[in-house]
Amino acid sequence: MRGLVRFCIGHPVFTWCSVILLALLGAVSYGRLGVTLYPDIVATMIMVRTIYAGAGPEEIEELLSKPLEDALADLDGLKSMTSYSQDGVSMLILEFTEGLDIDLKAIDVENKIRSARSGLPEGIEEPVLSKFSLAG
Repeated sequence: MRGLVRFCIGHPVFTWCSVILLALLGAVSYGRLGVTLYPDIVATMIMVRTIYAGAGPEEIEELLSKPLEDALADLDGLKSMTSYSQDGVSMLILEFTEGLDIDLKAIDVENKIRSARSGLPEGIEEPVLSKFSLAG
């Protein structure tokens, strides 16, 4: 060990070149490292956004978010539902289990919303569905 230390102290240029070479090799190797051990991310989600201009967050929650949550709660394959009530906007994010067709689920969500539409207040804009999938 002392011999290595004395050699490195006696040859600083060689020592620095070795350290830089090892760092470059590590960076290149890291860039080529495979990701086979990471699991595939498969998440299918639908966001339902409903606008009710002039309503506060409490009104949005009571008049829009809660009735829509109740209408959508019994969907097949629903993994989780998260709602956000803000000034004039209700957003529901529905996450479904893996392997489901997001297009068919969007149709199911649209039908549930259409059937719950009679219980929603007058003057709201038509609910907008946005579907997205994180499947690779």
